[in-house]
Amino acid sequence: MPQVIPQLMLPYDLSNPKPHRWATQRQVFGKPLTSQAVIRAKLAAMIARVETAQSWIENITYQMNHMNYKQHATYLAG
Repeated sequence: MPQVIPQLMLPYDLSNPKPHRWATQRQVFGKPLTSQAVIRAKLAAMIARVETAQSWIENITYQMNHMNYKQHATYLAG
């Protein structure tokens, strides 16, 4: 799973200005796509979900690096 998450996050990486630039250049009804409130809300919700997933992965990785195998099995095995 850790290999999949970075691939999923690639289009929504906040350090990458391309998606934002595309959304501001895309014209819908004669206005930029980002002028539509519903689009901004959807983009914000997507970014929030991606940030949450990234935080979860980082938390699990930190825990795995600071626990022994028995603790992995007890606390992280689900």
